[in-house]
Amino acid sequence: MLQTIRDRAQGIVAYIIVGLLIIPFAFFGVYNYFTGDSNPTVATVNGIDITRAELDAAVQRQQSQLRELLGDQYNPALFDESHLRPQVLDRLVDQAVLLYFIRSQGFRVTDESLRSFIRSQPYFLADGQFSKERYRAVLRQSGYSTDQYEAQLRQQQLLRQLELGIVGTAVATKHEMARFVALERQSRDLAWLKIDSANFRDQTQVDAKAIQQYYATHKQAFEQPAQVKVSYIELSENALADQLELDDKAVQRFYEEFKDSRFTVPDARRVRHILIKLPKDASQHQIEVARGQIEALRERIVQGASFAELAQRQSQDVGSARQSGDLGFVRQGEMAKAIDEAAFKLPIGETSEPIRSRFGWHLIEVTASRAGGVKPFSEVESQIRQELLKQQSGKRFYKLSNQAANYAYEHPDSLEPLAAKFGLKIRQSNWFSQAGAKEGIASHPKVVKAAFSDEVLKQGLNSQSIDLGDEHQVILRVDQHKPAAVRPLAEVRDRVREHLVTVGASEQAQKLGAQLLEKAKSGQSLEALAEANQHARYSAVGWVRRGSNKVPAAIVERGFRLPHPSSDALALAGIELSDGGYGVVEVRGVRDGALDKLDAAERTQVRQGLQRLNAESTLQAMIHVLRQQADVEFDRGQVPSGDAP
Repeated sequence: MLQTIRDRAQGIVAYIIVGLLIIPFAFFGVYNYFTGDSNPTVATVNGIDITRAELDAAVQRQQSQLRELLGDQYNPALFDESHLRPQVLDRLVDQAVLLYFIRSQGFRVTDESLRSFIRSQPYFLADGQFSKERYRAVLRQSGYSTDQYEAQLRQQQLLRQLELGIVGTAVATKHEMARFVALERQSRDLAWLKIDSANFRDQTQVDAKAIQQYYATHKQAFEQPAQVKVSYIELSENALADQLELDDKAVQRFYEEFKDSRFTVPDARRVRHILIKLPKDASQHQIEVARGQIEALRERIVQGASFAELAQRQSQDVGSARQSGDLGFVRQGEMAKAIDEAAFKLPIGETSEPIRSRFGWHLIEVTASRAGGVKPFSEVESQIRQELLKQQSGKRFYKLSNQAANYAYEHPDSLEPLAAKFGLKIRQSNWFSQAGAKEGIASHPKVVKAAFSDEVLKQGLNSQSIDLGDEHQVILRVDQHKPAAVRPLAEVRDRVREHLVTVGASEQAQKLGAQLLEKAKSGQSLEALAEANQHARYSAVGWVRRGSNKVPAAIVERGFRLPHPSSDALALAGIELSDGGYGVVEVRGVRDGALDKLDAAERTQVRQGLQRLNAESTLQAMIHVLRQQADVEFDRGQVPSGDAP
């Protein structure tokens, strides 16, 4: 199927970079505890529902990613939910059709591979080895159960298998590489004229009538959006934890109670393994063939071959093979019984006999051991304090947030009763519009949405409790409101005049530039034209490649779009510049990049890059085909463009 899709996909020589799925999806099943009308289905893909909760979570995650990625350049108005929801829903559907295909083709992630991956993650380690307690604590703090996290991780790895399969079969021919290098490393000899609009500003006259006329026909440009100031009360689990004080005796009691079950570290052994897989319904012949393979590998190790190198090349457990077969430190009872027994009997450095498990045949090697014992109180005291604070603040937050939400609803006309009842502080925001703010409470899209809702803005009621994530909630009400209004001409007169002068100067620069372009096309050199006109400045750029910063990017981009010059035709073009000026660019020569001039490392980089482009194009074509074959139904109001029934 992949080859068929490749044949239909756009060729690599088109140099179109198609991005892989980059939105961090909310995986199916994670939000199934929502039921009823509060969590309706927004789309169904081959019988699998995508719920509003999943879509909301994915949109919020995308907004958070964009805010982190763009920093000060983030504009909430450009990335509000109305813009993002159709795009994110479209990506969720893409993921659903891919997962449906993956499962139908028999892709699987074994429990052992999943366990190996989880055990290798640094944030689940304590004292250098995997800790079940830390694993559960980290997931609990992130709002996941172990089942939810492992289901999500399993789906991520299924998608990764598909991606690796496509990338692994992608090829880049020498002809494709040569064409790519010829264009990507091409250089061009450029020269250009610049006509600066600033030269015409003093010549541009703007009278009162022109200002009045422009203002009258462009009033929407001078509209000041509606703004609000809000009062709000914050509830935060972290803030509540800061207010708590723990009894030292309670900390000591916790240690004594859980000393044996939680703070006793059993003996552990660091194990690496090699796996030859067997299907669940393996025949006797398949079992014997796999045993023969594992015995041959053992013989090579006995003869001096490196266990780690063979594991990396021969083991069929993909997750651990990348780590030379290393499974990390394991405790007794954490692995399959036969492997577990062998691991805790085998001397360090020796290779086991072949071991049969439900996954296939294994060889194991113990590379290190670590003695267990009870951790002293001083070593775990800080951990216990944090856990007890988390427990107590969590209980208090849950109780207080419910009580506060109810109390704010029962006293909807003021936050004062709520603050007085629970000893909470009322805070005030600065003015903000529906575009939100870069920082502070109005940087949260949910807060902005609530502040401008009919319930809060028009009816003057307290908002519902707004969940900002990470055990952080807000209840607000509008204190002051400025309706949208057009600013009077007196306030914007100078701004209008400046705009009209800028436009007028730009028009004169472009008019002159167009005239000079025609003269250049008739045979006059750019240098001669600049000498004859005081408003034109000539620059002989010389040889540049794509992305050069020797001249404005627009000049380079336009220069590389021009055809090659010849004895019969000049390569000339005019371009309006972003500063209002005008440029006339000429290509005087072209040199293609040469594949044979690249060293081995550069050739490898080009080949891998083209393979990746080919794989990405294939994946997008695959998604397109699968979506055409899939049974996809959208709820009204949630339909991405192009997919309406």
